[in-house]
Amino acid sequence: MTDYKKLIKQKHIKLCFLQFCDLFGTIKGIYVPVQKLESVIKSGISFDGSSIKCYGLTKNSDRIFFVDTESYFLLPNNILTFFCYMNIKYDSRTNLKKIVKKLEKKGYKIQIGAELEFFLFEQQNKKPNLKKLERVGYFSEINIRKLNALKDIAIFLNKQNFDVEAVHHECGKNQYELDFRFGSPIEIADKILIAKQVIKHFAKKHNLYASFMPKPIKNIAGSGMHINVSVLKHGKNIFFDSTMPYSLSKTAIELTNGESNHIGAICVFSNPIINSYKRLNAHMETPTTVRIGFKDRLSAFRVPEFSENSARVELRFPDVACQVYLTLCAIIMSAFEDILTSKKHNYEQIKYLPKSLNESLEYLKKDRLLKTLVPNNYFAEISQEIQEYEKQITPYEIKKYL
Repeated sequence: MTDYKKLIKQKHIKLCFLQFCDLFGTIKGIYVPVQKLESVIKSGISFDGSSIKCYGLTKNSDRIFFVDTESYFLLPNNILTFFCYMNIKYDSRTNLKKIVKKLEKKGYKIQIGAELEFFLFEQQNKKPNLKKLERVGYFSEINIRKLNALKDIAIFLNKQNFDVEAVHHECGKNQYELDFRFGSPIEIADKILIAKQVIKHFAKKHNLYASFMPKPIKNIAGSGMHINVSVLKHGKNIFFDSTMPYSLSKTAIELTNGESNHIGAICVFSNPIINSYKRLNAHMETPTTVRIGFKDRLSAFRVPEFSENSARVELRFPDVACQVYLTLCAIIMSAFEDILTSKKHNYEQIKYLPKSLNESLEYLKKDRLLKTLVPNNYFAEISQEIQEYEKQITPYEIKKYL
């Protein structure tokens, strides 16, 4: 009996949620009774691709997704969820698996750690109360109701081997961070999506509102999702070299320089919404320059204190709205471009992070490597969102110009 079958029997599970992440980071899926699970695993489930952005036109839009029986988690309310995949060119989760497997065959093992930041607001009429803000900040004590919610989140996740290492108050008012143990790219990407769903559930249960919006409030620190990258080869961390400054190896510097070559394009995936750039432009411990900085929080790539086993580079620019599979695909492809492709491209070297989603999109259009991760109509969808935003009349404009 496979592990998920044991779990179904032990937990008396009646309902399963079969989920996948679209190209814009939104969870999609379908609920099926547990009695139907085995037939779905065998045959997959068809759906209308034209109803999901970039998954097909109305004509000839039938799509099928299949269950990945190796990646399942328990959600609150005793629902068993499986991650699913599609046999299509632009399935980002499948592409991430392929990239990682190709590098593993060459002896490289990628390790990813993620720092998940988010806001917990009081609820008022089932909406977040953005005016009731705490008067505390980084590493402060946490009020008992929010502490109980965070405790429930950590306990629930740890029962599923998340190994939550820390939960603490962040710099922003009402802002928190959850850290769990590093792992493989696909493992961490899946866990990030599960953690978001679990955080939302327990926040609501405690009459709180959890938000993963990067910059919900002016003059308060925004929520990033710093990504820590290290690489093993034959079991050894190749980012460590005691003879080099700060013990960061030449290999680590070369791979990070590869990422910096594509950073403008990566931002479309790692900072995928208009609001993302209000965090980056706030100058509140957010990175501004494209460089490797030793203990420098204003650098896109920061080298923290580490031991031989924990040698890593922290990418500080991604945020919690990111499409995590696309983000990791882009980061790894950029770092290992010479190994993954025989083609060499010229790059527009940039010194500063993009100031807007539109600027990032222009970099992606020119990036011959990373633009292959998304279909052509992806660009049109992003452009349409930008145009819709630019048509809006904001309270700021009314106040300043009316």
